[in-house]
This record gives sequence, structure tokens and C-alpha cells, in this order.
Amino acid sequence: MIDGMWHQLTIHDPRDVCEGDVVRRAVQDYLSPERLIDLGDWLVMEPAYICGNYIGVDAEGRAYDVAAIHRHCRSLATERDEWVAFPMDRPVAVRRRSGMCPATPE
Repeated sequence: MIDGMWHQLTIHDPRDVCEGDVVRRAVQDYLSPERLIDLGDWLVMEPAYICGNYIGVDAEGRAYDVAAIHRHCRSLATERDEWVAFPMDRPVAVRRRSGMCPATPE
């Protein structure tokens, strides 16, 4: 499903993630906040997003609330569709096919 010329990018504003980008999802383990649980690669399915919040866990294990955007994505492993949260307080690592997004961040 992934073919052609792809580039690895770090996007600092999740609103700049584009339809067709592939993101690697990971969530924090609430019992061990320093540990991440890998959820695999997800394909961003459409350009639209909704605004909302995300509950994260800091290094001391305390929950915190942060603004986030949510995008319709599909798991490349299971083909399951889900609205995925992109917290506004952290960058997003994406793989982007050449020429797929009009404004490619640096």
C-alpha cells in the first residue's frame, strides 16, 4: 500500500498534516509514562479535522489536558478507521509522498 517516493518530515503544527500522510501512532502507558505503546502506521484519510482535547500523562504520571485536533485515519495493519488525536503540544512525525501536499513544512 506504501509505494513511490516518500519523505520523512517532522511537522510542528498538527493542522499541517495532510490527507495521504502516514503517521506512526504511539500512546503513553499510564502505569509507566516513560514507556510508549506502538499502535502502528495510520493513513490520514481526509483533509478535514475537528478540534477537541487530549488527555496526556506527564513524566510524574499526572494526567493533563491539552488542545488537540482529531483526524479521520485508517490503520495500515488492520484497515480499521478511527478519529485520531494530534495534541497541539508536540510535533508529528509523518511520511509524505512527493507532491501530495501543496505546502510541505520544512
